[in-house]
Order: sequence, then C-alpha cells, then structure tokens
Amino acid sequence: MVNAAKMNTFINNNNKKKVVFIMGDTCTRKSRLSVDLATHFRGEIINSDKMQVFKGLEIVTNKITHAEKQGVRHYLLGEIEPDSNFTAEDFCVKSIVYIEIFLKTQCVPIIVGGSNSYIEKLVEDPVFMFKYKYDSCFIWIDVEQSVLNRRVDTRVDEMVNAGLVDEVRQIFIPDADYTKGIRRSIGVPEMAKYLREEKNIDGDDESKKMILQASISSIKHNTRKLICNQLEKIQRLINEKMWPVHHIIATDVFEEDGKEAIDEAWRNIVLQPCLDIVKRFLKNDDHNISIECEIEPDSNFTAKDFCLKFIVDIEIFLKTQCFPIIVRGSNLYIEKLVEDPVFMFKYKYDSCFIWIDVEQSVLNRRVDTRVDEMVNVGSIWMVDEVRQIFIADADYTKGIRRSIGVPEMAKYLREEKNVDGDDESKKMILHASISSIKRNTHILICNQLDKIERLINEKMWPVHHIIATDVFKEDRKEVVDEAWRNTVLQPCLDIVKRFLKNDDHNISIECT
Repeated sequence: MVNAAKMNTFINNNNKKKVVFIMGDTCTRKSRLSVDLATHFRGEIINSDKMQVFKGLEIVTNKITHAEKQGVRHYLLGEIEPDSNFTAEDFCVKSIVYIEIFLKTQCVPIIVGGSNSYIEKLVEDPVFMFKYKYDSCFIWIDVEQSVLNRRVDTRVDEMVNAGLVDEVRQIFIPDADYTKGIRRSIGVPEMAKYLREEKNIDGDDESKKMILQASISSIKHNTRKLICNQLEKIQRLINEKMWPVHHIIATDVFEEDGKEAIDEAWRNIVLQPCLDIVKRFLKNDDHNISIECEIEPDSNFTAKDFCLKFIVDIEIFLKTQCFPIIVRGSNLYIEKLVEDPVFMFKYKYDSCFIWIDVEQSVLNRRVDTRVDEMVNVGSIWMVDEVRQIFIADADYTKGIRRSIGVPEMAKYLREEKNVDGDDESKKMILHASISSIKRNTHILICNQLDKIERLINEKMWPVHHIIATDVFKEDRKEVVDEAWRNTVLQPCLDIVKRFLKNDDHNISIECT
C-alpha cells in the first residue's frame, strides 16, 4: 500500500512545458554540466546558487568565468545588488519569468546550483503551480564525501592564491552584518575575522600567517558542513518529496589526474548519460523545443532550407534582444542567405562579416594534427563513429554521409572485410583513408578561401580581415590564449562593438 503523503506528484504530460534541473554538492562541476547540456540542446541557464545571484565577489562565490560559459547566456548570475535581501520567493518569481521567455524562443530552461532550498520552493510551493505547468527533469551529480573534501581543500587554496583575501578586503566593514546579502557567503565572515585581527598584530608576520591559516581552515570546515547539508536536502527531496531524480555518481571523474583522463572520464561517466537522460526527457515535448540543433542525417538539406530556417531564428533572436551570429565554413549557405533577392536579406539587415584567415601551410599542419586526434581519441573513435552509420551500398554524396571523413572511412570499412585477420594490411588501408581525409580537407580549405575572396572581390562584401597565423604558431596553452586575445578576440570585440554601437533595437552591446 502506498503512503499518500509520499506519492510522486510529478505527473508527466506532453502538454506541460519542460525544465531541466542540475543538483549536487559544491565542487561537483554542476556549472560545467549545465553548459555542456545547454550547448547540446540549445538551452539557457538560470543560476540557483544563493550567493552567486549577487553582484561581486567572483572568487569567493566561485562564479563561472566568461570563458567557461562558452557563450551560453546565464541568468540570476551576478544580477542582484550585494546588500539586497533576496529571498526564495524573489528567486521563484524571476525564474518563472525567465523560463517563459526561454520557452517562447524554443530554448530549454536549465536551472543549476547548490541552493536546493530555492529549487524546492520553486517546485513545491503551490503559489507558483510549478508541478502543474511544467515537467521537471532532475539530475543529481554525486561525488563520494572523502573525494569532495579533498576537492574543497584544493579549491579553497586556489581561491586564496587567486586573491580571495583582497577581494573580501574591498567590501570589509568591521561592524557590518555578515548574516545578510553577499556578506554571508562562506569565505567572507571567516576572512572578515582575519581582517579585524590583523590590525591588532601589525608588523607581526608570523602571527598574521597563523590567523590567516585559521581563517582558511574555517572556510574549508564550513564548506564541508555545507556539503553535508546539501546532501541531506537532496536525499530528503528524494525520500520524502518523492522527486524523480536521476542519480549520476561521478566519483571516478575526480580521482583521475591528467586533464585528458579527467575529460574522458567526464564524457563517459557524466556527460553521455546526462545527454541520454535529457534527450529522452525532451523527445516527446509538444512545445517545439529543438531537442538537438540538428537536421535528420539522411535529409536533403539545401541552401534554401538553411535560409528559410535561419530567417525565422534571426527574428526570434532579435525579439529577445540577442544579436544573431552565423558561423562556420559553408560560405555557399551564407552567400545564398545574403545575396538571394527572395530573402531580401540586404534590405532588412545590416551585416558585419569577419574573416579569420590563417596561412595555408600553418592550416595544413593543423588539419593533419586535428585528423590524427579525431582518429586516435577513444580507440579509433572516428572509425567507430562512421561504423555506426556504415551501409556498404549507401549514397555517400548525400546528407551527413558526404561529410569529409565518412566516404574515406566507408572505403576502409568495405576493404577491411577482405583482409580479415591481416592486421598489417588493415593498418595500411586505414592509413590510406586517413591520408585521404587530410588531402580532402586541404582541398576544402582552398575552396573556402577561393569563395571568400570571390565574395570580397566580385560581390564587394565589406569583410573585416583578421590574420590569425601567429596564434597557431604558438605551442603552450598560455601563449596561445594570449595570442588569441591580442590577435583575434580584442580586434573582433572592437569591430562588433562599433557595428552595434548605432543600433536602434536596444541590443545590449556588452553582456556586462
């Protein structure tokens, strides 16, 4: 017999709109997962962390960085004034508004953060009628306590080294109320205690060091307590509120050492299961949310189809005060969109064209390296991926099968059957296919270059030419990143800022 008080009140209904929640303790990479899902399913993110909603204290509150966002829009992240009394009710009201905006623009709402009390209020409070209006997909990223504790210690040390003390010093007022607003963030009361005491021991560096270490230890201790509380809340939501939570145990990810091993473990243990969960959740949705930004692989998707689809998308973006960015190497599609009088693109829109150009010899080396990486990742991952769609007599001039890499690997898959057991011959055939991929990519690059130059010289497109060769001559990540910022990013930011400056449609020039 089922206890009525513990019945699952989440009734799936295709008429309800769908919202994804990512839950978990501090330090479990919830933000990374939210961005991964948002980029895959065309989502936008609402932050539900109590302290990250406030402006300021980027280090203390451990906000996701601009680079880590990967262009995904985040809401309720650094929006609220730091001394405001922002409540769970405030969170719910703002979240409902954002959710409705996302759904109208065919985006998946993704709510992420460690403040489960905010999420519980949103879902359970009958005032907001959340359960009756929305279907919810709850994903819980769980990591073993001892592993999390080590991560907490490491993260706090990194935050201190990144300038946590100076960040707290900027907002330090000795008699301020450290139980309200952003000042109650773990790290602020502890460092405020240190800042009060350091004045009394001016010049005594050893004593200062001891007091600082005591404050750092308090931050670690209080973060561990927070993790315990977060875990208890999630378990209560599952056991008492009967929330249908997908439990992802990610401990093994955080026991890896090298970046490549961690990334591979993340893909296999966390990302792929979560992609499958969300894909199933969205699959039967009746509100036209695009499950993945993709066309059916065997479709005859034409340049005209591209134009029709993107004109609609552009209008949706502009209505929500976003500016559309069209990117990739199919210049034929872009030319059709801009030049075909049927779509009246030139008469309705101003265009800013940016061309990232790299010297041919440097690009060829990058192509060779990239193809080798694509083949080698995950035990000849590229071969296995092509194998999944391989049909010996399929037409490899249509749909996704005409992608560079597919016909070449299909040739290998046909021929490998004839040399069954002969590993040396298989290896030779595979290397011939890999060489074909590289050669055909080199040819593609030449064709792309010819098309761009034709658009400039014959169609008189006003293209901003960014020569980025120097970026790709660097080796170390730090040097590459700096070269990218100086050679590509900053000039492009300046170009786009000037382009948008005189816009009359209230598009925000910078997401500050």
